[in-house]
Amino acid sequence: MMKKLENMLTKVFAMAGVGYYDHGLFRLQLNGEGVASWKKADDSFVPRVLIVARGHYQEVSKTYPLDDRKEVIKLLKLEAQSQPGYQQHVVYPSHEGQTATNQWFFDPHLPDCKLILPESFVFGFNCPLFSTLITHFKQGQLYITRTPFGVVSAPKGGLITNTASFAMASGISLPGGPDVVTPDEVSDILHAQTVIQTLPKLLTQYPVNFLVKSDSSTQWTQELKPVLLATLVTATLYLTLSSAYLGVQGLWLDAQLDDNRDEVEQALNIQTEFNQLSAELNKQQAFISTQSIKTPFWQVIEPLMQQARFTSVRYRGERFVLIGETSKATSLLEALVANPNVIDAKFDNQVHKSRKKESFTISFQIKGGLS
Repeated sequence: MMKKLENMLTKVFAMAGVGYYDHGLFRLQLNGEGVASWKKADDSFVPRVLIVARGHYQEVSKTYPLDDRKEVIKLLKLEAQSQPGYQQHVVYPSHEGQTATNQWFFDPHLPDCKLILPESFVFGFNCPLFSTLITHFKQGQLYITRTPFGVVSAPKGGLITNTASFAMASGISLPGGPDVVTPDEVSDILHAQTVIQTLPKLLTQYPVNFLVKSDSSTQWTQELKPVLLATLVTATLYLTLSSAYLGVQGLWLDAQLDDNRDEVEQALNIQTEFNQLSAELNKQQAFISTQSIKTPFWQVIEPLMQQARFTSVRYRGERFVLIGETSKATSLLEALVANPNVIDAKFDNQVHKSRKKESFTISFQIKGGLS
């Protein structure tokens, strides 16, 4: 029964119009057997739901010393006012006076849509804590993990070549060490199928977080009705069937308790010990996640990632070479010059301006070398 509901919702999403943007727009399609794939979209296609590849947005993970989620949301909106393009965020439940958030700042040239979702969150929001997932699309690869403070991701390229370098660049510690982690992978062939299977659960859990603001709220509400209604109906049926199943299971357990009380009490004791161990493990994992493993290079470049987009990072002749674009290249150079750990920061080539962005090539040395 549940399988039929999942298949029905998959078809509804496909008909509603699901797109994927990665240097071009792709449309989700289903074959006769219900298997999803991405097809290059024609000019007339306007997606209602748009998944955006990692290369077209900036991802920020922050923790605020507040336990009022409404106040945190207000702060996020204020911070986002100066940013162009689409912006989305997720505020996680507060814990011990701290509230963790994810923010995504999308490129301004993306196609129009009604729902816009970052690829890293689509694949990573339901991953086990500290597990690593690698997704493939065309020639690109994306590393994703989930921590108690949100989803963290980075595309393969530059200094990020494997799970170990991804963990170091992200400032996280993976259980057992990044060198021994065997990541899960989503192949190019399964990319679209995984998206269409994940969307119903994501939109049920986060029904309004990824709506695109519009001056014509009535119009987009009408256009989204089929998707949201299908999600609501499926969720309701799922909860109803789950409740019925749990009721039957409860009756069966009552009968088993009468016949096997000693065994059940022993199992409950084991469960209690397991819960205590799990709670302790979660505390340890939360502590481990705060222990950053960062080289001097990452201590220098991390503050610059909110200011610029780097397309290439190289190490040549005992100098780091950064290539990318920013709104003001001289400000980036000034920040490097002001860093006490940086020596001889300078432009290697002339700065080029295009579309309100400045392309730059900056090189510098790290004081004391890489040690």
